[in-house]
Amino acid sequence: MKKYIIITVITLGFSILANAQSLDEYFKIAAENNPGLQAKYKSFEAAMERVAQVSSLPDPNLSFGYFISPVETRVGPQRARFSLTQMFPWFGTLKAQEDVATLMAEAKYQEFLDARNKLLYQVAAAYYPLYELKRLVEIENENISILSSYKDIASVKFQNGKGAMVDVLRVDIMLKDAATNLSILEQKKKPLETRFNKLLNRQEADTIIVQDSLFGENFPATYGRT
Repeated sequence: MKKYIIITVITLGFSILANAQSLDEYFKIAAENNPGLQAKYKSFEAAMERVAQVSSLPDPNLSFGYFISPVETRVGPQRARFSLTQMFPWFGTLKAQEDVATLMAEAKYQEFLDARNKLLYQVAAAYYPLYELKRLVEIENENISILSSYKDIASVKFQNGKGAMVDVLRVDIMLKDAATNLSILEQKKKPLETRFNKLLNRQEADTIIVQDSLFGENFPATYGRT
């Protein structure tokens, strides 16, 4: 019975995550829609095929999706040769005559990694202001809701002769200030969304769904070093 409960909870968790637009998903969209990154990958792919040709080895089975997946992008800083050897065990056992092709593949791989990390860092850097803005808007809306309740209480007390009109006016002023702050925050949203969609190579008006929490969102330490 406990096993069934655990499975149900896990399934529900995946269902909830599937309906949310996570930062990882935006990373994937940005990478798949970026012509420059696609070109870097094609160069790396061609270099790996040349390595296979000069060493009489089978062509490597490469996938762009793998290199932009959340797991791969969280590996952290790695040397190109080590990373490639992990994926292709024969890569580190080539003879001297294949060194030129090998070094070229390593260089192309590193160029691809640098371009990928730079792009994903830019996406993350554009996403966090949107998350911060969402939280500020939520806080301001909560503040307005609380102040509205205070105003109702102050008005009732004044009508019953148990409070002063100045209390009502004070809360009213605070409400107007909060409304102004909310308006200013809302005006900041469009430029941030435009910038983010541009990085994703999408239409400016495309909807951006920001998660309620950043818990579990990670990106490589290499992002800030590219």
